[in-house]
Amino acid sequence: MKLIPVITALALNLSLVSHYVSAQSVSPENSTTSIADQLSLSNIQHENLVLLGQVWGFLKYHHPTIASGKLDWDKQLIDFLPKYLSLRSTDDRNRLLTAWIDKLGPVAICFNCQKTADNAVIKPDQQWFHEESISTELRMQLANIYQNRHQGSQHYVLTSDVGGPTFSNEKPYKKDVYPDPAHRLIALYRYWNMIHYFFPHKDIMDTDWNRALGNHLSDIYLAETGEQYQFALAKLITDIGDGHAFLAGLFAFQSAKGINFPRFKTEIINNKLIVTNFYDNELKTLPKLEIGDELIAINGATISDMINERRPYIPSSTEQGLLRRVAVDLVRSDEKQLSVEYIRNGQKHSVVVPLYSIEDSGIFSPPRNESIGYKVLENNIGYIDLSNITQDEIETIKSELGDTKALIIDIRGYPKDFVLHSLGGWLVDKKIPFARFTAFNINNPGEIKQYVTDYLKPIDKHYKNHVVVLVNENSISSSEYTAMAFRATNRATIIGRPTDGSDGDVSIIKLPGNITTAISGLGVFYPNGEPTQRIGIIPDVIVEQTVAGIKDGQDEVLNAALKYVSDKL
Repeated sequence: MKLIPVITALALNLSLVSHYVSAQSVSPENSTTSIADQLSLSNIQHENLVLLGQVWGFLKYHHPTIASGKLDWDKQLIDFLPKYLSLRSTDDRNRLLTAWIDKLGPVAICFNCQKTADNAVIKPDQQWFHEESISTELRMQLANIYQNRHQGSQHYVLTSDVGGPTFSNEKPYKKDVYPDPAHRLIALYRYWNMIHYFFPHKDIMDTDWNRALGNHLSDIYLAETGEQYQFALAKLITDIGDGHAFLAGLFAFQSAKGINFPRFKTEIINNKLIVTNFYDNELKTLPKLEIGDELIAINGATISDMINERRPYIPSSTEQGLLRRVAVDLVRSDEKQLSVEYIRNGQKHSVVVPLYSIEDSGIFSPPRNESIGYKVLENNIGYIDLSNITQDEIETIKSELGDTKALIIDIRGYPKDFVLHSLGGWLVDKKIPFARFTAFNINNPGEIKQYVTDYLKPIDKHYKNHVVVLVNENSISSSEYTAMAFRATNRATIIGRPTDGSDGDVSIIKLPGNITTAISGLGVFYPNGEPTQRIGIIPDVIVEQTVAGIKDGQDEVLNAALKYVSDKL
């Protein structure tokens, strides 16, 4: 099964930050101004809006009239809101919701609606049906719709070629970085329900998703600026704990984090912020820091405090994934310089470091390394870097590396092409399962079911010698999936550091304000059911990065692999 490559959103976000200008208030498509001045919520309004989001999303994916796309469900919500917000009692609320549902028309008896499978990984969660404040009549309406729910293809959720959810019919409402209150609610309701019904990892989230709607409602609905709205959405999206959940289009959010950058690269190594390289740019400024310097404070704030401050706004599946992502944010600013305290050779120093625009910093021109797709190393060891080879090169690789004593496959970068089966088939002499999937059930939203198993199948003459696979925290999505496959060959040893922990096909989500994010749309497990999401691929041999190795320009993971292979020969 071919997985859609994960989108690299950081470059997209940063490249547009410098062009971000706070937009004037322009209402998005199908906007309304009738509730725009209601920038406060009473307790009863808050409770009512939480229930409305649950009812609206349930009807969207279950009621035949809505699921088939006969009504613009966003517009129906916008038209319904002013009267709904004026209610001051739960009895009035229940009556209005009941009448709203009645207007959708009767639901025909469903003769082919199936019960949730006993072996479902996640079962539909309808506990909110039983809230005490919901009337018996409303509860019976919802139960009847579920029992006779829409079957087959839907308008608001489609099934991708590999079985994940696709939300391509949702409107992005592009015109305004700061949508009106109704469209801010649409953003919250849309996202919450997508996760509630279709996210295959809802069962391993740290957050109680049933409470998330109420927890984030005020911050999103009452946001007073585009920046506040985007920070609130980033916090909501971060709550699902998914490294595929990039944040694109949040330009006010990105701009608020800083539009200027240093010309050096930082990484967090053993919980320390280390200068690891310099970006290649045309400024030719003399560096004030050296590779290997440990930054301990920036503008008076400790690194640990800065990380914790940013933690709620950085989507990630694992701690190693979060630390990889946060490293670049720690050294960005709106100012033209940073006051940095650092340690070099055991001595504490301070310095003022200049910052530059995105373009001038060189952040988009990473340090140039020798680009090697494949080669034969010393002692007749084959080496393949999957970030630099294409499908067209596989047969040549087999020919040129087929007689090597061992093979090192480097997946620390994102694969340039999907060569898992063509290369993996060369490493096995029989059909071997390596991954099992879970996926949503379009006929029963909220059910995540057992799906298909993927296999490596032998192709021609197979490679018989030992294989080493290199991974680290930069290995994400397709890289991780590929590592799973090679591990299943039973002759591969994985060396390096735990991967990002974000596997599976990517499902794109559009939100009002022209915001784009994503989720892992499929659950990916080892054949025995062992999970990978929020864990990563754990190497057989762990090799930690060291400051000494960085200063010496050593590739410590590759060195460890070469030693491992040498000891085996």
